[in-house]
Amino acid sequence: MHERSLARRQAGAVRRDARAGCLRPAVGLLLAGAALWIVTLMLVFRGDRLLPGTRVLGQRLGMRPAAAAAADLAALWEGRRIELVLPGASIQLAPSELGLVLDAPATALAAWHGGRGRDLRLSTLLPFSRRDVAPVLVLDRERADRALTELATSHRVAPIDAGVRISAGRAEAVAAVPGTEIDVAATLQRIDAELAWLAESGRLEVPLRAIPPQIGDATAAAAAANAVLASSLGLRLWDPVDDAVELRSIPPERWSEWVAVRLEPAASGQPRWIASPGRVEQRADGPWGDLDALPGDRFARVEDLGDAVASALNQGASEVTLRVYHRPRQHRVEGGETLASIGRRYGIPYPWIQAANPGLGDTLRAGQTLEIPAADSFLTQPIVPGKRIEVDLAAQRVRVYEAGVLRWDWPTSTGIDESPTAPGTYQVLSLEPEAYASAWSLTMPYFIGIYQPAPGASVTNGFHGLPVHDELGPIWAGMVGSRATYGCVLLDDPEAAELFAWAEPGVVVEIHE
Repeated sequence: MHERSLARRQAGAVRRDARAGCLRPAVGLLLAGAALWIVTLMLVFRGDRLLPGTRVLGQRLGMRPAAAAAADLAALWEGRRIELVLPGASIQLAPSELGLVLDAPATALAAWHGGRGRDLRLSTLLPFSRRDVAPVLVLDRERADRALTELATSHRVAPIDAGVRISAGRAEAVAAVPGTEIDVAATLQRIDAELAWLAESGRLEVPLRAIPPQIGDATAAAAAANAVLASSLGLRLWDPVDDAVELRSIPPERWSEWVAVRLEPAASGQPRWIASPGRVEQRADGPWGDLDALPGDRFARVEDLGDAVASALNQGASEVTLRVYHRPRQHRVEGGETLASIGRRYGIPYPWIQAANPGLGDTLRAGQTLEIPAADSFLTQPIVPGKRIEVDLAAQRVRVYEAGVLRWDWPTSTGIDESPTAPGTYQVLSLEPEAYASAWSLTMPYFIGIYQPAPGASVTNGFHGLPVHDELGPIWAGMVGSRATYGCVLLDDPEAAELFAWAEPGVVVEIHE
């Protein structure tokens, strides 16, 4: 037993000696590494390299020379992006676009100074230490303000005013919705307060401000619209060619489909009616379904109903006026007819019929079909309501109407047989205190132009007072009441002056036999 115990003690001693022999090289290497690290640190402290574990903006810069660290930071900053977070949107900007400028040399110098002197800590000297250094940043407020202002403009959500919606013949108020936009001043303050954190995180929650709507409530406007929607409207189909009127009635459940309500801040909450953006549909089951095919060659533009109804409602009227138009016609030539007789029949100067039938010439043959321009071909300007001039060729009279009431009834002289005044429906085109007809060497006072006798003609027929011939002086005095002119409508000077002062472009002039 004694010999075995001694053997065991000797074997243990051998093992301990073996372990000690293995540890001696490792300890030696550790001590050598520590010595090398201490020497390296001494060189770092005495040189221009940053301390180990130094980081700026997440970038490892430990043991880098300060100049190299500055270059690394400049490259890092150039490729960095700042995310501006808006509701439902994210905008990526380079820091420079937002006015954020990194002073890379100053940041590298600050990183070199950090940990030295009084800031020296033992943990700083460890190989795996970490020390974060704040970047040196400058905010260009003018550039930041400019960038944020541009973003505020492009990402502005406009407010929606309160409105009125019409459905099933009833008006109901629609609530307003505030808008939003970037609060530039508050965003600048946030950038100022969180400059370093913003540079580190690269993310900024952008503060917004509410934009109040101009019209916050439409209850009163809806009530006013409903008061109007309680009544039917009269539909006045007016044909300016013969001044004929046909009256119909439109119930509110129908006309309400053709209009909408627009509120305006300056309108004191009163509804302003506009044509509905939707197309006015034709309906064969109502009194408006035949508007596109009225008796004869006439029609009304269904698409004009919305504007016509809106205009009447805005004027407080209970009646809507819708203009009637005319389509071109066809005429089958009968024996003995001439272009002049056909022109008088349809109220179209015959050169215009020639122009509508290219290659026609002056010769007609029985059975030939001619295209006749529309009866309202000469009504090309907006029509002046409530004013109308009638020229009766047979009676040689001019009758002037205002608001449907006869205002003047004067004798007149129209064109001689060789140069007649053409029947038709025309408009006042021009007003000249004195017009000159070079073909006849005549000066015509108080001239009111109404139609061209032929397409492209250099002359215009119209009303005028007693003309003055270049050589003979005043002519046709005392002839008013019988045919005397070359196509114009002659009045004595006092009447011509009154008509000239009363007329205006667009007034309808009807000439008939």
